[in-house]
Amino acid sequence: MQIKGKTFDSQLLSGVYKMIILYHMRGKGTYPYSLYKHLTEHMRPGMPKVSKSDLYNIVASLEREGFIKSKTVRNGAVVHKYYTLTERGSAVVKNSRKIAMEAFEKVRQLIKDELNG
Repeated sequence: MQIKGKTFDSQLLSGVYKMIILYHMRGKGTYPYSLYKHLTEHMRPGMPKVSKSDLYNIVASLEREGFIKSKTVRNGAVVHKYYTLTERGSAVVKNSRKIAMEAFEKVRQLIKDELNG
């Protein structure tokens, strides 16, 4: 299913990855490569893995939307961007937990009912 040039699945996964990234960043900042390592090492079997380019696009989107902010960190000749949650991002993490759990439970129940029905 295509929606404005993106598949519904890719939009859904993008939203899931945004939540995972925001939760991963709570209480600490991180570099995109650390996020990539975390996502590729800790995703459940069968869950599509995020590519590096997709991850960088998601991180850029979160920054544009004001959920995270970056600062440039120089390590010798190498320059990295280090990301932390903004107040808005922290509020989303705090407030989205219940909504996400309820939504995922509803989807899980709908799928279970369809498989048993």
